[in-house]
Amino acid sequence: MLTEQGPLTIDGSSVLDVKSATIGETIRVTVVPPLLYDVYQSPLATLYVLDGNNCLPIVSSIARTLQTLAFGLVPPMICVGIGYPTDDVLDIMALRTRDLTPVTGELPPSPMPMDKYGMGGAAGLLTTLVDDVFPIVEDRWRSDPADRCLVGWSFGGLFALHTLFNRPDAFARYIAISPSIWWSDRAILRDEESYASSRDDLAAKIFACVGEREETAPSRMWPPVEGELAQFAMSARMVSDLDDLVARLRSRRYPSLDLTHTVFADEHHTTVFPAAVTRGLTALYSAV
Repeated sequence: MLTEQGPLTIDGSSVLDVKSATIGETIRVTVVPPLLYDVYQSPLATLYVLDGNNCLPIVSSIARTLQTLAFGLVPPMICVGIGYPTDDVLDIMALRTRDLTPVTGELPPSPMPMDKYGMGGAAGLLTTLVDDVFPIVEDRWRSDPADRCLVGWSFGGLFALHTLFNRPDAFARYIAISPSIWWSDRAILRDEESYASSRDDLAAKIFACVGEREETAPSRMWPPVEGELAQFAMSARMVSDLDDLVARLRSRRYPSLDLTHTVFADEHHTTVFPAAVTRGLTALYSAV
């Protein structure tokens, strides 16, 4: 006998729509507590996952799997997806372009209207996280304000770097996956220089990574790309740019900076994410 049970959902999750006064838009905040949440009485580490519509199911599943099958390797953690109240893929792509880029820039060739809502809104989203989202999450769940981690991929990785250099007190840990350092003529490197000129320490634990094939067109993407997009992929210099940033950060000799840099063999821009999350969580939390 067959009984229809409805769609799959993430057990224990809560979906909240938060209207941001800063950007004038609604952000969808999805919270996934760890398994056996009620057993843990002390405040918990919290992962804030950008591109929450697509990335939160992957991250929360990996976090729960490590909690269950690799007991003791990483602590139980709350996962918080930062996304949008829509299932329209084109709208989501355009909204993330607006909210994850720190400044305006030139988009790669695409049939999608990725600039439909503009660009350069990272400062507004960051203010929304700090002023609107953190208080809600930390009031309703046992989320430790001193142990927030930001997980960002591609434009999300760029947003993580923007946060690191402009609001370093917001997060204690970062997983920056294939950050789009190329954006707007590598403007994020100017943020790094500005930070270094006025500070002598950077208190953060960072896992920064990229796929080995992200700088080799046509194999940068999967499936492989050709033509104008392949030319753009070559100019993006994903691997070399991250090498450059890591070298800069290490040259500063910040006493409180803990930086892990990994290049994943054989991974593309579109395949690196799950491996990066698993390795990032173990790198950042296995010593806890």
